[in-house]
Amino acid sequence: MMIKHDYDENLLDHTIIIATYNRPELFRSLVNYIVRKSTTVRVLVLDSSRSDVVALNSSVVGPHKNQICYNVYDPSLDPIVKIVMGIRKVTTSTVSFCADDDLLFFDGLLEAREFLLSDASYSVAHGLYMNFTLSDENISIFNEYGGAGIEASHPGARLFQFLRHYEAVFYGVCRTIDLRTVIEESARLDGDAFQELFQSCALVIAGKTKRFPKYFYARRSGPPADPSRRKWQTFFWFSDNPAEVFSQYAIYRHALWRYYKLNVIDGEFDRDEFFRVCDISHASYFASGFSEHYHYTRLEQLWPNDGYRFHSDIFQALRSQSERGGVMGRIESLMGRLQSISERKKLSQINKTVRTLERKVFDDTGFGRRLDLHPSASWAADLPVFTTAYNELCYYLMTDV
Repeated sequence: MMIKHDYDENLLDHTIIIATYNRPELFRSLVNYIVRKSTTVRVLVLDSSRSDVVALNSSVVGPHKNQICYNVYDPSLDPIVKIVMGIRKVTTSTVSFCADDDLLFFDGLLEAREFLLSDASYSVAHGLYMNFTLSDENISIFNEYGGAGIEASHPGARLFQFLRHYEAVFYGVCRTIDLRTVIEESARLDGDAFQELFQSCALVIAGKTKRFPKYFYARRSGPPADPSRRKWQTFFWFSDNPAEVFSQYAIYRHALWRYYKLNVIDGEFDRDEFFRVCDISHASYFASGFSEHYHYTRLEQLWPNDGYRFHSDIFQALRSQSERGGVMGRIESLMGRLQSISERKKLSQINKTVRTLERKVFDDTGFGRRLDLHPSASWAADLPVFTTAYNELCYYLMTDV
């Protein structure tokens, strides 16, 4: 049974934007879930599916025309152009995006929106993000985004902190006027990677971000809607064409500077200072995704006789020889056995908690898949915030009519 809350009055002035592309079953489940949670929250659909899918999606939207604004676009249209055209239609004061294969938790949405409206120094508010994968028998979950909000007072400090541990804020709750400006500016850039990066960084430059300890969003792991999307990850793009990445970065950096000058009232940087902050901050971002092994293999054809060798430490090799069979070796072996026993006991306790949660959710929703919790999320199994979110996720997965 769905968790009952009255969201209607509090979400009357909020819009959820759903961009969809050839995934009618997922679109149907998401729309039906949203309209059952609230009859007043506005829903703006941006559909660039092929004609037969549009017909299916239209039939889902039909009974809810007073609540859902449904827009159809040519499938060949660049996704960012569709999003720009869509967000210009939003008339509510706040807005958030939800991908057609994901889920937005209404408890987290409501808390984020109320906070954002109460404090003008913040540009984004959201909560915790989980990631889920479905199989015929299991639902696997791990925690994806949970970094603390970026709440430094200076925009340069916020940018550095954000890029040091990058977690996109695109799906958070924003003021419509702010997100509209950011998306319109991002559309000037070429390539999905820098468009996405601009959207998040511009919002962080514009104001603080708030992260609540409550599940806000569930992201689904699975094949992309459009595998042909170009230059999506700088990680791979850089290995293929580093010169192109550098040239596009220069354009992107100038776009951020333009946004900063036009939209940050208390801006203190001149252009050279801003570029220096931007470059150093982005160095952390690019380095965090750098895989020495992957990039080497992309170059290995130039020296086929010198395959990649993982880093080894001669000192460590000597240390292991000197301690093997010695007192230190026996102590380490004992510590390893004790830790193994402790870990098995802990795992047993977690499994009992998870199985109890499975039974409770089955009683509430009738959802019968086995819950497979990744170690990053297993500790949360008995927390009310997780139980509530998982219950809602299961209800959503059953909402297909």
